[in-house]
Amino acid sequence: MPDTRETHLFHSSVPYVEQRIKAAAVYCSDGRFGEQFDDFLYNVLKLDRYDRLAIPGGPAVLATNSKTFTEHRAADKQIGFLLDVHDINRMVLIQHLGCAHYAQLLRLPPKEAKQRQLDDVHRAAEHLHKLAPDLKIEAFLASVHNNAVDFDPIPM
Repeated sequence: MPDTRETHLFHSSVPYVEQRIKAAAVYCSDGRFGEQFDDFLYNVLKLDRYDRLAIPGGPAVLATNSKTFTEHRAADKQIGFLLDVHDINRMVLIQHLGCAHYAQLLRLPPKEAKQRQLDDVHRAAEHLHKLAPDLKIEAFLASVHNNAVDFDPIPM
């Protein structure tokens, strides 16, 4: 009798868990921070299976009030999907210092970039509350010190 088992390139040893935890995180897609973001979300906030929206500038994409920006509209659709279909009730917003979105795209020097990032987090939170008034929102600022990433809360 022939072997009917499928062969796969890779079989993950991490078990699949169907239950959703109803939490999502929005952060910058900068790959230098990915593992540290996961570490923080898993071990500090105890979000072991959170939904992710990783995009250059992170929460900045939600901060604009203009509906003319393609990125803003696309992020709105994705967030709307997560809120409705995945029943998200907790959202974590993470900014990181030295973000190229602010330095290159917006051409802000570091001091101005940091303030703009903090302002953008608050604007993003306001926007999210318009979409989902009962949504619990937490925000954090990541920064590199001595080759390690530190996280500090951003008061909401």
